[in-house]
Amino acid sequence: MVPKYRCWDEPNKIMRFNDEIVIWNDQVYINEKKELDSRIKGYSCLSEHLMQSTGLKDKSGVEIYEGDILVYTSKSINYGDAYYHSYVEVFRNQSGAYRIRGEHIYETELYSNRNSLTVVGDIYSSPELLKKERFMTSTADPGLEVSE
Repeated sequence: MVPKYRCWDEPNKIMRFNDEIVIWNDQVYINEKKELDSRIKGYSCLSEHLMQSTGLKDKSGVEIYEGDILVYTSKSINYGDAYYHSYVEVFRNQSGAYRIRGEHIYETELYSNRNSLTVVGDIYSSPELLKKERFMTSTADPGLEVSE
């Protein structure tokens, strides 16, 4: 598998993906012209804004990257048709494993929970989502019948 990356372009407030970034000499560059030649045409991106794909997809088939904000869905134990939804972020721990964490979720592994997750944003363009309270619905799809 070829690693995929994206980088948050702070000055323009947009996410740049593989074909728009160049990693060279331990530096990350935005390559707006998308030309790969001996000269890099663009400007640098902060290395802490560089995010790698986890290689996993959420329950809708959307690729999950470090720094994504996801909705974690779990079925209620007490109520038959109720689901709880919590906002979580994806990060890589010191051992290199991808994990999720949030206000209402203890740190846990991403892989085993991937079928309960939906990508809804990222930590740069929508950080306010992580501060939201979890919400409950009568459906497993967090996009339907949402009541906060």
